[in-house]
Amino acid sequence: MKKLILSALFALFATFAVHASASAITDSVQSAIAAGNFEKINAIAAANPGAQGEIAMYLLQQAQSKVTTNPTLAAKIFTAAGPFVGQIPEGQSKQASSIIASLVNTANGKGFQAATPCPASDIFAAALGMTDQPNISQQNAGLHGQTVANANGLMAQNPQCDGSKLAALLAVTQGTAPTVTTLGAHVPSIE
Repeated sequence: MKKLILSALFALFATFAVHASASAITDSVQSAIAAGNFEKINAIAAANPGAQGEIAMYLLQQAQSKVTTNPTLAAKIFTAAGPFVGQIPEGQSKQASSIIASLVNTANGKGFQAATPCPASDIFAAALGMTDQPNISQQNAGLHGQTVANANGLMAQNPQCDGSKLAALLAVTQGTAPTVTTLGAHVPSIE
């Protein structure tokens, strides 16, 4: 009986410890966002490899909540989630895919692109890496293709925003490397 009680108490303690630890990680990530220190998010994730999926979900949710009120911050938060989206557990992949699709759709809005073309470009650039992750593509197989099409549309309609990062990602995604010109030498793209 003592062993059963001790086992139950240990399980209860472990549950609270994990919850407290998760809350501390989320608080640290939130502090990094508030300070604009997005490199700190990488350090937090590196120090907590088992929590990277949770960190990615938190970042996706934060980006979604801020996209209409502060598109620039939302794009930075969304970009910060990119390296960890592949760690989102299967049970949360559907929600993650829905959030990513929502942000891609928001960034594809003509009004959003006209008012904030650079955050839209950043959202598409981050989404290109996310939508190619197996846990996301299994939930929405067409999301990557939609993101590529939307990103190409943004590049064609909004040249006022420097989309060099997006252009390079699109070139690689579509199977070609960007053309490089150095001191008058032309290196053809790989096709």
